Amino acid sequence: MQQSLLGKLSADLIQAAESGQIGIPRFVRWTQSAGLSDDLEGARDTCERLFGSSPERTEKFGDGLFQTQLLIWSTGESAIFSQSLGSPSSLPEIMLLGSAGAIYFDGTLGGTPTLEQVVQ
Repeated sequence: MQQSLLGKLSADLIQAAESGQIGIPRFVRWTQSAGLSDDLEGARDTCERLFGSSPERTEKFGDGLFQTQLLIWSTGESAIFSQSLGSPSSLPEIMLLGSAGAIYFDGTLGGTPTLEQVVQ
């Protein structure tokens, strides 16, 4: 993924959280394919900014073709990052859940590099 796209998506997530649009950020799911190590580090950095600290615990699962990281914060927030190394590179699928709404980006459908807000 291009660094500028990761920067835009991260900025949009942070802006939604800081503006209170989704309430208090609670959970992030970030899924992407191929060539992800740098992108997932950027995703982790974004989550640390969203949740205000580094995770208390990190678990890694998977083999050479599919890997998942579970991050848990001491205040109850969590994030799941998944990567499939066997498929062609694509845009990420991101979901940020808050206490009063959610933000989605579905890059798997070839979406534009913006986030869609869903608020009740």
